Amino acid sequence: MLSPNEIEKIEEIGTLDGSPVKMILTKGGFFVAAGKPRGKNTDEALAAGSHGAIVRFNVEKQYAGRFQPALRKSEGEAAPVVHDHTQLLSKENSLKGFRLYTVNHTDRVEAVITKNGNQVMIQEALAKGEELEIQTDIGITDVKNAKELSSVAMSLARAFAEEATVLKKEYVQVQTQAKRIKASDLKKG
Repeated sequence: MLSPNEIEKIEEIGTLDGSPVKMILTKGGFFVAAGKPRGKNTDEALAAGSHGAIVRFNVEKQYAGRFQPALRKSEGEAAPVVHDHTQLLSKENSLKGFRLYTVNHTDRVEAVITKNGNQVMIQEALAKGEELEIQTDIGITDVKNAKELSSVAMSLARAFAEEATVLKKEYVQVQTQAKRIKASDLKKG
């Protein structure tokens, strides 16, 4: 149970079976989606993790057809689109609890690796012209768990290639290289 002094922000993100679902952001940066599933009298955690868009995606996936997302406050603000690319990770890493998601904000894409709901790594790419440009800084947020991800580089590249296709970008540009790589070539593996 969270105490009020642990909460940074609460916002309504939709309804589940007619009851409101709230996204709670803790002061430590952890997100919890809470609501009342059918037949329950009290709120319970529906999904949790260290990236709000992924928590929302997991609620939508787990309660498909029953969860109705709220409209965004700003009509010009598009909700980020989350895709699950866990199938691109090795079976070994999947079994260890790692998940790979992309969060597509149209002008940029974040590739996020989580382990048991906690963000381990984040990598950003910017949509520029005909390219999706991968930024050089790899945001490893949990070094202990990131060490287990020896095969993650190609999985990230393939996830960015799939998002490049969604954004109608022909190339993925890696900032540390002078070479452009066709997104379709990366997807082939």
